[in-house]
Amino acid sequence: MLGKIIKIFLLVFVIVFLSLVGFRNHIFKIYLESYVGKSLNAECRIKKANLWFNSVGVEGVAINAKDFNIIAKNITIKFKAQKEKPYFYLSDVILSDVNFKIEPFENIKTDSSKARAYQSLPVFTKPVQLSLKNLNIILKSKSLEMNSSFSIIADVGSDMIFLKDASVVDFFIKSQDFEITNLRLNKFKQNGYLLKIPNIRIKDKEFKDFFIPIKSEVNQLLFPRAKNPFLGADALVSAKCDFSGYDKFCVGARFQDVSFEKIVDIFASEEAAFRGLFDGSLKACARAFMISEVEAGFKNKRNGFINVKKESSFTFLKSYLDAASYNALIDNFKNYEYNIGIISAKKEASALNLTLDFTSDTMGKRNITISFHDILGGM
Repeated sequence: MLGKIIKIFLLVFVIVFLSLVGFRNHIFKIYLESYVGKSLNAECRIKKANLWFNSVGVEGVAINAKDFNIIAKNITIKFKAQKEKPYFYLSDVILSDVNFKIEPFENIKTDSSKARAYQSLPVFTKPVQLSLKNLNIILKSKSLEMNSSFSIIADVGSDMIFLKDASVVDFFIKSQDFEITNLRLNKFKQNGYLLKIPNIRIKDKEFKDFFIPIKSEVNQLLFPRAKNPFLGADALVSAKCDFSGYDKFCVGARFQDVSFEKIVDIFASEEAAFRGLFDGSLKACARAFMISEVEAGFKNKRNGFINVKKESSFTFLKSYLDAASYNALIDNFKNYEYNIGIISAKKEASALNLTLDFTSDTMGKRNITISFHDILGGM
């Protein structure tokens, strides 16, 4: 039995080696095109391929296309043998010193109907340690620029992901109305990380010194309840990212003593006012890189106040409301004091429906639903 396993093992080695030597410049291209479901018209080169008893490695990987390029110094795949089927399984995948650049990334579009759905492979019967060392991602377009350098070590299985170590150095993202600079992520204890954001700019408003604790668990990242001054002096927020499996990613958050006053002030500082404290929750999911689910609900804790000072505050809503609903929104929320306020949102098909439901003991009810079509895309 052992002799049979060794023969099969050696045969696999020979096939892999010959494939790497003879077709190494085509393997990555074929895989990428299969994954994204379209022809990339990319030139793929591998400088050197190495085969050892327990691993396969390539050096000097370069993939160049019109709108993007990928350069990797080293990629190593390690595997182990065993007596039962499958006779070998992956144990480690290591990528080091990788530069990934897309410019302009608006041109990169995939055909989701052709992309392959995730399927569990026999070689993933046991967790694989995935090590990404010194990865640099650069995205540029006419309106947005992003640059990030990071390293990740994670155990990856057929139905699990567990983050073992991670670091982010000098992440920044910049557009005309939004900017994050010098974001850093470091591990400070077992399964515990600290996200530091020195500066966030939204339009002409700046917010400084955000510190967000993160805890890693199997298939989850947890954000313990912490203060968030951006949402109010006493606001508390906790969140959870769930990525069980590989075809779906969800984020859920709970909010306490949240004020929307600062958010309204950012986008309409002189044209509208919104005061009141709310408790609520938010859930959003993505599947195959497209938003598939959004659901949110907030209810106020005590009396509040709304004042739409100028019609220009909500001019953009004319595309989503008929004339009567738009005029009702503008006219009915002038110096409006409410006792009960409920804000909810839900994605239905390609539309995001936002409902504002307010009740005042002295000024009556105000209820309006706004349907934002095609602003999220996705499923």
